[in-house]
Amino acid sequence: MNFQQQKIQNKYRKMIKENKQKRSRILEIILLLLLILLSFRFLFPNALNHNYIESYNEGARWLVVTSKIENKLKISSIHYENVSLDEDSQLITYYIKTSLSANNREKSTKLINQTNKIIVSNKLPSLLKEDQRYEIIVLGKENEILKSKAF
Repeated sequence: MNFQQQKIQNKYRKMIKENKQKRSRILEIILLLLLILLSFRFLFPNALNHNYIESYNEGARWLVVTSKIENKLKISSIHYENVSLDEDSQLITYYIKTSLSANNREKSTKLINQTNKIIVSNKLPSLLKEDQRYEIIVLGKENEILKSKAF
């Protein structure tokens, strides 16, 4: 071989070697990023699972849950109309307004249980002070109390 061909071959070999090194560096960077992400996930497991309700102060959390209650009861009951919240120093009351008549009291028990399940799942009872409690009242068509339960 002549000198010119040898020079071209050496240049080509060098270029192939540099490309391999670039690919291996890119692969190293990708693996390093994956390792960082995985270690972050194991070191801080709850960082990505933040419950937005817990970010509110204690008083506002009772109010924020009303939208969850409303969404659940709209789906589960055709008699549901709205939910409201009343707070004082001793008692927190959820009023569930329905189109039920006075003789449909058994359906109101189901609404109370569903509402309480949402309240408990959002850890609201843990916010109550010693002398405090909460109550769920189901109101009928004429705003009469169909059923109430204190917790």
